[in-house]
Amino acid sequence: MEARPRPAGTAGEALLDTYDAERVPVGRQIVLRANKSIEEFGPIFDALGLTGESDPERMRRHIAARTANTPDAARQRAALRAALELKNYEFNAHGVELGQRYASAAVVPDGTPEPEYTRDPELYHHPTTWPGARLPHVWLGRGGHRVSTHDLAGKGRFCLLTGITGEAWADAAAKVALDMGVELVAHVIGPGREYIDLYEDWARAREVGEDGCVLVRPDAHVAWRCAAMADDPAGELRRVLDAVLARR
Repeated sequence: MEARPRPAGTAGEALLDTYDAERVPVGRQIVLRANKSIEEFGPIFDALGLTGESDPERMRRHIAARTANTPDAARQRAALRAALELKNYEFNAHGVELGQRYASAAVVPDGTPEPEYTRDPELYHHPTTWPGARLPHVWLGRGGHRVSTHDLAGKGRFCLLTGITGEAWADAAAKVALDMGVELVAHVIGPGREYIDLYEDWARAREVGEDGCVLVRPDAHVAWRCAAMADDPAGELRRVLDAVLARR
């Protein structure tokens, strides 16, 4: 039977396999973190003298004891502070919420090593454009208003971000989008352009040169990036999109 050509704009079936590859580790981390957070209530009960207690009056006295000016009360207050710090992992775990770095066939490596975490990876989000990571939020300017990089990307379409010396990437993106039937928008960020880098935050966050590019998937995760202008930007984008969409 003769194989029929795949309609433009569609992905290969292998793209479905990337869902488990990307999301199963995230689900596992969330469940483990939630279960650990339940266990971390114990030190609070211990510090307040509530462990094993059921009499309401005794429990009130134990809680009130922390207000006294005594060595025992001081130790209780210190233990309570340490116990409450643990609850940061339940209520302020920004790394768990935002720090996913996907590894699948829908992410194309750029040859650089994964950035190391400089702070607790569960508590703190480490923004990076390393392929597989969530696009960093940065404020840009447009028409006198602030807009986030997340206002440009996502929304069910691919997005390419580059600088003024990288305008050839934007031209290539328009051509590739038309040829492949893929929805892909490109934005050149810089002075005199539609989007400007208000505080040079994007220049610091992009981790590529002004003539490089960051290609963002429809789910706002970085599909691929290139540090500088390629000899054949259209060819590179076509190669990457074919890989991400399993269209080989």
